[in-house]
Amino acid sequence: AYLSPAVIGAALRPGDATVAQAKQAAVLAAFQSWARAWQGKDLERYVQAYTPDYNPAGGPGHQKWLEQRGKVFERSGDLTIALSEPVMLQDGDAVVTLTRQEYRSKLQSSTGVKKLTWVASPNGWKISAEEMLSEKKG
Repeated sequence: AYLSPAVIGAALRPGDATVAQAKQAAVLAAFQSWARAWQGKDLERYVQAYTPDYNPAGGPGHQKWLEQRGKVFERSGDLTIALSEPVMLQDGDAVVTLTRQEYRSKLQSSTGVKKLTWVASPNGWKISAEEMLSEKKG
């Protein structure tokens, strides 16, 4: 059975409603761009969605992560990625998106809840952390 994690956080509501709407729209646009790049295996656009020094938790370092992503994109064959509309939560200056993810490739398939932490940068909102909160491999 699919389990959904309990999430506790502040809703994305800065004091000014216009600021909140603009921030939410910008993060949603960044999320959608990242998802399209991933689905299309556009490695350049995909890695541009992450902070320049991105390294997954316990990861091999940024450069090795880039190399690993390239190899996975090459070997995975056709990708099927379904993402629900993200729920957005304020986390200090960052924004967290939570989305239900269904992923299928010739290498693996899984379903779960993906948590992305987005930070503002001069080049738009970028992913600074990525985590699967619950995952069922299939």
